[in-house]
Amino acid sequence: MRMMGGLIWADNEWKGYGRQYDVTSLYPSIRQSNANFPIQQGKFQILKDFVDHRGYALYGLFRAKVSGNDILFRQNKRGVYTFIDLQQAKKLGLDIQLIQDGKPNALIYDREARIPGTVIFGEYVHFLFNIKNQGGVAGRVAKRVLNTLWGALCQEETQLQDTHHRSNRSIQPSSPTLITCPENAYKALKALKFETAGYCHVKNANKVIWTAIGKNAVGFTVVHHCLDETVLKIIRALKDTIVVALVSGFSKTSYLVQDHVKYIKRIQTAKSPVSYVKFVARKLFPDNAAYTAKIAKIRESYKNKQALLDKLEALFELYYNVTKDSLTGPPKRAVTMNEAEKTLAELLV
Repeated sequence: MRMMGGLIWADNEWKGYGRQYDVTSLYPSIRQSNANFPIQQGKFQILKDFVDHRGYALYGLFRAKVSGNDILFRQNKRGVYTFIDLQQAKKLGLDIQLIQDGKPNALIYDREARIPGTVIFGEYVHFLFNIKNQGGVAGRVAKRVLNTLWGALCQEETQLQDTHHRSNRSIQPSSPTLITCPENAYKALKALKFETAGYCHVKNANKVIWTAIGKNAVGFTVVHHCLDETVLKIIRALKDTIVVALVSGFSKTSYLVQDHVKYIKRIQTAKSPVSYVKFVARKLFPDNAAYTAKIAKIRESYKNKQALLDKLEALFELYYNVTKDSLTGPPKRAVTMNEAEKTLAELLV
């Protein structure tokens, strides 16, 4: 995906209710999984099939012709595929024929020529991922470093300027970049994260217009622009709390994690997210005494988990401020005298 982009398809002009998801830290999760990375140059061979005598796919690149069409498979105009591509094509029932023209049709990396990502990148990813989840400047820097390494691994060629000798040197990799992504790789760090839900209009594969569901719906092309700024802050605070809770040792099935996930989903699917946040805020903190008692309780419960405590306090402060401030949707239009009289007549029928 980093080199060519992911598969994208859409029914143009489709309209209806939709949900949007994203994968958190996809590239780091692949690097620290059991995916294999080449560390030596592969061997060119002429083969009849991309699987061995036991039916297992050989780890490598292949020159092949894939016949048939499926939205889950992308044809390569150069006829070069990874063994994962060909495995997918086989699952989809497409016809696969290695090109036989007397030239090598396979570049194979045997076991000695590759290494698992857990060995080479595991410690690096876990260290930076924990910093990223803490947020702030350090978190943003850690995220950039995590993704920069992936970009460097995917570079086909790097141009270096040698200022001392005033000449250009071209450094090329000794073998093509080849990355395997097992089916469970997405589980390694974090799975799918819920982004938004609402009425959407698919103009084409690269342009989807979302519209919030509700009486005062406002169209938007970027996720959540229709929501009140305070609502967005609360959603962000809920997500931050979940991430820190997971890092602190809570399981994804724990009450703390599941309860916060529930609130995120309810806010994002509510007809009026603003009204729902106000409802939750008043339920949590009907008065100042309730807020003081809640803060004292979490300080005692999480006194040994300072990072999580900080996130919970920040979240509760946002909710508490909602009860004090005026959090409203778009201002209501003034009703004219004629409209008021008409409404009264309807009510008296």
